Amino acid sequence: MRRFASHLKDLLPPLVIILCSLHCYSRSTLQMTPGGGVSTEEHDKTKFTLACQSHDLCSVGKVKYFLGDIYDSSALREALEARSFNKEIILIANSLHKLGGLLQVVSNLEYLGYSHILLLSYNREECEGLVKLLPQLGCVWTSFSFDPDSGMHERFVLWFLRYRTMVRALRLGYNVFLMDNDVVFFEDPYTYFKRPPFSSFTVINQQEWPDSHTANGGFIYVQNAQANGPTVWLFMEVTDRVLRYADKDWAWIRSRGLRRQCMHMDQDMLKEVLGSVAAGRPIWRSALSVCQPGGPNSNKTLLNIHKNVQAAINWDSHAKDSTHQTPPHLLHLVHDDTYKLLYLNMTLPNNHGVWPEELGGRIYPPERSRLSKLFQEQLMADCPQCPIMPDHEKGEDAAAAAAIPSEAYLFAPPWLVTSWWYRGRLGLWDPRMPSHISYNHHHHHHLAESSHHGISGSSAGLPSGTTDGAQTFMQGVMSDDQASSNLRPYQTAIGHVHWVQSACDFHANSMKAIPLMAARHYNWTAAHSATGEHVYFCTQNSYGHPLKPDLPLPKLLALSPQLQASLKDVYPLNLTNGYETMRENGLQAFQHRLMTLARLAILSDRVPVWPSVDCSAPFIFGEPQSTLRAPLDDVPWGWLPHWDSKRGLIQCFRMMLMEPGCLFEGRGMTEWELEHLMQRMRELSSHNLNSMTRSGGGGESGNEVDPALQSDASQHTQHNWGDLVEGVNTILLEPIIAEEKANLAQRISSTVNASSVTESEVAKQLLDQVGESVIAAMAKLQAEPMLYLLDLPLDVTMPSSRHKQIFDYKSLMIGCHGLHCQKCYQTPGECLPF
Repeated sequence: MRRFASHLKDLLPPLVIILCSLHCYSRSTLQMTPGGGVSTEEHDKTKFTLACQSHDLCSVGKVKYFLGDIYDSSALREALEARSFNKEIILIANSLHKLGGLLQVVSNLEYLGYSHILLLSYNREECEGLVKLLPQLGCVWTSFSFDPDSGMHERFVLWFLRYRTMVRALRLGYNVFLMDNDVVFFEDPYTYFKRPPFSSFTVINQQEWPDSHTANGGFIYVQNAQANGPTVWLFMEVTDRVLRYADKDWAWIRSRGLRRQCMHMDQDMLKEVLGSVAAGRPIWRSALSVCQPGGPNSNKTLLNIHKNVQAAINWDSHAKDSTHQTPPHLLHLVHDDTYKLLYLNMTLPNNHGVWPEELGGRIYPPERSRLSKLFQEQLMADCPQCPIMPDHEKGEDAAAAAAIPSEAYLFAPPWLVTSWWYRGRLGLWDPRMPSHISYNHHHHHHLAESSHHGISGSSAGLPSGTTDGAQTFMQGVMSDDQASSNLRPYQTAIGHVHWVQSACDFHANSMKAIPLMAARHYNWTAAHSATGEHVYFCTQNSYGHPLKPDLPLPKLLALSPQLQASLKDVYPLNLTNGYETMRENGLQAFQHRLMTLARLAILSDRVPVWPSVDCSAPFIFGEPQSTLRAPLDDVPWGWLPHWDSKRGLIQCFRMMLMEPGCLFEGRGMTEWELEHLMQRMRELSSHNLNSMTRSGGGGESGNEVDPALQSDASQHTQHNWGDLVEGVNTILLEPIIAEEKANLAQRISSTVNASSVTESEVAKQLLDQVGESVIAAMAKLQAEPMLYLLDLPLDVTMPSSRHKQIFDYKSLMIGCHGLHCQKCYQTPGECLPF
């Protein structure tokens, strides 16, 4: 098995070829007959109409390469002309440390027909690395930098540059789709953006949380913005206000009694400036409250001014909502007869010549900072022909500002786009998850015929046997069960992983990837194209880069299906650390088993496969499986529900096991990774056996099969790679331990009676001997790439002489809080001992 990677390179074309070929394939589909069946004679000559064609936005293969510094206006214009299509541009900020999410979102967009993507990164080196991996894209950076005393973290600088680039593009007449790299498209986004009621909104922005007028900074679409209108002013001000605040170590902000780096994150400043386009004057919104050095609302004087500001903004009078009838083609998303849109009518602000002290006075220093002046000059150089923006700090420009038409800012409904926490976690990202909502065949057929409504590009409601671009995407990169024709429609059009709450490091690569894997919307083909066989977290560092190019795939230790099924019935241990509820005690019992799995994996030099648990377990939902249906209610904190098609039930994965210290650098593997590995190895075994058969056992002409690969493949002619085979790749430890204890019992007794050795010392020797016997037994099966445990004895400890294994175990425990802690960031005394 260790030599698979060297032989797979011929099966892995560059990412651009993979994406192009699958994109082209997604255009072909089976032709539906009037009765909803399939006409096979039409299979080769029928072309599927992608949703992007109805908007004239299919840009794959129609945009040009670009690499450069866009600080100068001419370079920006060249970049936009090269990368845009029909005046549409997608902006994604990324670095070489966050490749996983970028590969997923780019492949997702290209399956839908979109390649008008412009990457932003830190510098030339980062951009060159990104386009080397994704040569079909373009990448830019800028020579702009904050002054050193600003203290701006480079990640926030990159996010800030997205807004700066966006507003420059808007002034040049482009429509801009700004997104994070953890956005996932289940349906075509432009289908919604370009048709009523959404086409009437200039800004479409994800809500930070459902049913709120609160902006999320990682998903913004802007269309048809006036060059001197409220939308352009909004994003100019989001950029400019940070430049003015950060000047001279945030001197102005500190002079107002606020802390430095107030509102320095792009999303925070967007929320702040939205108050100004609502109120019609430049104003504080939240800064006087949340930026107080002693903590929010700690300064009563500032708090009273903040309350005056809130009354002056009168947000409720500006924030609107409208109710719409749900058309049939949206029922699978809305789940109701009507839906509501929350929006804001933005007007161009002006201070009318005064800065009322009761509203906090001036919100920035009278004189622009050096960086602010350079930004204004840059905007003028970008578009000298653009209409002049009325100056919001000059009262004499108030009439001109009032004459500019308002623009609408939509806080997108959750069924259109929301975070994984608010919809994906409830089972609405996985079309295989059993649902409370039923869909009849007539509804499915209506959806399938309504591609002009935007159902193309998803599996939503297509009759049995038909396929489309996104369904091909799913079938081509996920497990066999994903090809089922019984999939229900997606219940979210667009997802955003965003903040995976209750996962300790929610920015980690693993945190962004696992929700997609669990929903069966993870593109393994794209992942392989970037890292070869090192697509598994345990073969990567925390940046997602392979540990060693020639490192063989790890050997694995997993629970047998029967043993895993028994986890839901683990009994609460007699623990004395103050936990009382069944849920807490049950979780602790589960964690003790996880720690045992970890010890056995380290003792056998294997990588543990972290198991999921039946969600009906008393310490999770505590309800029968028959009652668990999407959308799931009251998902217990810290658990990720997902559908297990092999067992036919909803399983729950402990989310704290998603943190880097549980997975990367050989620490652990998830079930979804194992599922893919097993499927891949079976395909490769079949591929190589077929190759040997066709070539008489010596390999295909010009492509000799390595003897080691032949040997590994031939080992699995009687069973699929990774399948559990009793007596071959299984081990039962309790009898081994019992026999060892029996053999030692009399010797220990005589040793205690004949010497001064204490009982505690003898007990320690017994544990050491038990540990050594387990090591010896598991070593006999070392040749097996997969080893299944048939039991999980909790009394196996690390022998005291095994210093390396003890060190590795302690390191795993320190890095992986989910194995022994109830919550993130607990102190050692609050967690289970290990």
